[in-house]
Amino acid sequence: MLDCDRKLEVLIAALNNKGAKPVGELSKPRIKTGRVNPPTFDVGTALYGALGVDLTEIHVLGLSLAMELVGECGTDLRAWPSAKHFTSWLCLAPGSKISGS
Repeated sequence: MLDCDRKLEVLIAALNNKGAKPVGELSKPRIKTGRVNPPTFDVGTALYGALGVDLTEIHVLGLSLAMELVGECGTDLRAWPSAKHFTSWLCLAPGSKISGS
């Protein structure tokens, strides 16, 4: 697990194109679930350096889901023209097929 954590830390550091350093301490993630194998490095600060924003400020995003999102989508979200397109791609937008009965 330590080898995987080190590789993950190096990969996130390679994404650090913003060079942003958090001013003060980042807020604690709002997710209160226990983690079985938490990473051995500060994921929040590493992601902040790569993105320039704190994703855990979004109510449902914890550190692991934020890492998943960056791993899946990368740091450039310009592929989606709007937030509506992005939420639709995530399958968070409600379906429009409603029966009349």
